[in-house]
Amino acid sequence: MSSSAISDQMDVESSSAFSPAEPVVDGAFVSKHNLSAEAYQGFKECADSLLSGKVAQPEQLAFIQRTLQICENVILNFEDEKQHLMSDVLLVWAMKQQKLSIATLHTQQLHYKELDLINLQFEYFGELLQQTLSGLDYLKQYYPNVGFEEVHSKVRNLTHYFLYYSIIVSRQPPSVIVKCGEAENHRRSRFWFNTEIRILGGSAFGIDTNNENSNVNCYLITDETAKQLLNNAYLDM
Repeated sequence: MSSSAISDQMDVESSSAFSPAEPVVDGAFVSKHNLSAEAYQGFKECADSLLSGKVAQPEQLAFIQRTLQICENVILNFEDEKQHLMSDVLLVWAMKQQKLSIATLHTQQLHYKELDLINLQFEYFGELLQQTLSGLDYLKQYYPNVGFEEVHSKVRNLTHYFLYYSIIVSRQPPSVIVKCGEAENHRRSRFWFNTEIRILGGSAFGIDTNNENSNVNCYLITDETAKQLLNNAYLDM
């Protein structure tokens, strides 16, 4: 997938959220994703050769070692792309969402629409992860105990982390403004509100379809409880 192809599609997909005069394209993502796609293509060619029986028996061991080296390069590129999506894209969006909690509804809606482009980026990456796992499933089945199990475990853990932290509260409850000083405190612990949880990049794994119309319980918690959940969530899954 070429850089220009991704850039053109991202421009089209984001046209509803941004002014046509100001196209927003994440150049860093395009670069990192193309590196990941190029690394994956190398893995795919090796996997296709092994699974189709094109590699002669005397050459298989050396070819497998070469494939395993390519897999390590794939994982390095995947880690780099994942880190960019999590830290430079989603975290930045979430921090801005918090700042805009007391902004006008129009401003909040414009920010919300930015998730359409972010979701597209996550879907690109999720598709690569899913295809890589699928190929490794077959390789460890037909070529057991040569190293593909370890590579599969690494990619699976990376994918698990990616999908777990791609779940985001896309519409937060309204901010409660508390007067300072001697003014009366109007904060209430219970009130009705609309919220929304969104799963980014889950289409390749069927997560968005499988969880459609699911009931989700929401709880208002303290900052301290949130910190504890954040520290323990992934380890306790």
